[in-house]
Amino acid sequence: MKNILLIFCLVFSVCNYGQQIKKGLLADLQSNVPETEDLIFKETVVNQNATNCLNIKNAVLDKVFVYDVLGKLQKTIVILTNKENHIIDLSQFSQGVYFIVLEKDNKTARRKIVLN
Repeated sequence: MKNILLIFCLVFSVCNYGQQIKKGLLADLQSNVPETEDLIFKETVVNQNATNCLNIKNAVLDKVFVYDVLGKLQKTIVILTNKENHIIDLSQFSQGVYFIVLEKDNKTARRKIVLN
């Protein structure tokens, strides 16, 4: 009986340790996504429609980056116009949580979106 209890405690400890490593790893990966928020993006609005297109309003942008929940860069969009409104098609992405990083003059803002 003591051996079974000892094995159970050992397995539980290893599983719990694995969960802590997983949480730490996820936090490290998410730290790859730029987090600074600049005042030039204060009026920027990011809306998502039913077809998984992003409508970005009130922002003259240089680039838009799309990161997955693990912090891996999935797509880079270079914007060559000086328009304030943009539509970005994300329909090729699978369902899940993504981070959108908006960039203008090396200043960034991050938004979280959920694709359904």
